[in-house]
Amino acid sequence: MIAFAITFIALVFGLHIMLVNIDVGLGVYIPLLKREGEKHNKPELVFEAKRLMNYYAATYATAGVFATAFTVGLLAFFPDFLWFLGTALLIPISLAIPVVALRLTLISAYWYSWDKIDENKHYLVGLLLASTSFLVPLLFRTVFAFLNTGQGVNVITDAQGNITSITFNFWEYLFNPTFWPLLFKTLAAAFAVTSFSLASLYTYRLTKNKGDKEVNILLIRRHLSIGIWLLFSEFIFGFWYLATLSSKARLKFTNVVGSWFGYTPNWADLSWLFLFKLLLVSFQVYVALRLLTYSIKGEEINFAKKPFSALIIWLGPVSIITVLTGELLNMLSHLPYFVVAKFTDLPFNNAFTSVNQFAIGTDVIIVTIIILIPLLIAAALLFYLIFTGVIGPRPEPTKEP
Repeated sequence: MIAFAITFIALVFGLHIMLVNIDVGLGVYIPLLKREGEKHNKPELVFEAKRLMNYYAATYATAGVFATAFTVGLLAFFPDFLWFLGTALLIPISLAIPVVALRLTLISAYWYSWDKIDENKHYLVGLLLASTSFLVPLLFRTVFAFLNTGQGVNVITDAQGNITSITFNFWEYLFNPTFWPLLFKTLAAAFAVTSFSLASLYTYRLTKNKGDKEVNILLIRRHLSIGIWLLFSEFIFGFWYLATLSSKARLKFTNVVGSWFGYTPNWADLSWLFLFKLLLVSFQVYVALRLLTYSIKGEEINFAKKPFSALIIWLGPVSIITVLTGELLNMLSHLPYFVVAKFTDLPFNNAFTSVNQFAIGTDVIIVTIIILIPLLIAAALLFYLIFTGVIGPRPEPTKEP
């Protein structure tokens, strides 16, 4: 039951991160798309930017619920560790909260001031919003880097093993060797999955004869181009991150791929999950290479017909599942500890000894799942209604001369 509860937490948080990736990408893309439409007198691009704000609002709202109501709530299964984490990471968490609040404020300001203030001022609000797409991952990834190595925090205990004091250094968080590759990998993945998802969206619309055909093709080409280059950059940052884990968080590295190198996993052999992620990435690489081959040959690609339409439509969902798989792998590979390279002898750091026994009762787990399922159904319905155009802005009808 403890393993189930931990996996459940990882799944919920993975869903949250999956949505946050798209949220981060849209926060940058929408203001730039609207600005392009204004500068080049292309109202159709401004309209697309406004339509994407509906996706953005739904994504941010759903991801926010997963972050606050479920992820933090489920971490209460481990009250001692939750106390330690809040104490040890007081600085980055204290900085992250106002940044998240600022992001929410800027989303509201950008949406409600649309067509109500000067274009330049609105663009400035959009740039401020875009900047938070980088600040939020920067602050929260310090938490994961800390969980990898424990760097930046020292714990002093008495003879009975009780914690007497906790000291921390924010700058050591930032110089954590696993932090920067994880941050760059996160940003590359966020913008890649957003680009591929939008390419899938506009390909679907093209095949269903929805929207302006030329705009759909323009945006498909653009998002594919951006996504492909970001996909290949992920390889660099991904191998960099894996290399730092092998030297600085060997326990975690062993759980991920240690069995491939003759090591015995510390909790569970997760190499099968890593292999599954590689298969998902391989599909994206296959599509990218096939598109690049046609481009190099100078051959025209018909995005409205198979096989390319089917490949691109699947590209978005596959990239999203890849992010979810990566987050599950990143979290589960910590076990049996929360902080991998330090504090392994302290009871609060062991997931199986610090769990609240009342929280993992069968009845509590069942109630939690029952509450979660309607939320997932409601979120899926919301995305479907926006995706199919049932709700959201509609272009103004053209007037006959």
